[in-house]
Amino acid sequence: MITPKVIGETDYKEACNVVAAAGYASDPEYAKKLIELIETYELYNYDTKNTNTDDLGAEDKKYYRVQAGAYRRKEGADLMAEKIRKTGHKDVFVRMINGLYKVQAGAYTDRKNAEKTEKKLKAAGISCFIVCA
Repeated sequence: MITPKVIGETDYKEACNVVAAAGYASDPEYAKKLIELIETYELYNYDTKNTNTDDLGAEDKKYYRVQAGAYRRKEGADLMAEKIRKTGHKDVFVRMINGLYKVQAGAYTDRKNAEKTEKKLKAAGISCFIVCA
């Protein structure tokens, strides 16, 4: 699962260092190499700060989901999904996205509803955050 310190981080160099320091990489040069790749291919040009969905038409509307993990193995994702269901939340699913099994709850058009679910899950001791898809 991605460390909460990297969520919302706007400085890609800091994000790379946080991920490396959290033990997600076995290569001691991980952060340096990742930063070099980002800069070589100018991947920072793909960053966006525009997450406002209020102006979108109905067919372009984004959905807010609460994500509680990203796992390499489906078994781990399934265990987290079950833990969320035990909190009483019924709309829980595991999706394969970019090679990881992501555990998500809800599909809200109003961010406030996603925030309520996030608060409920955090109160139950589940680390999570809101994603927009």
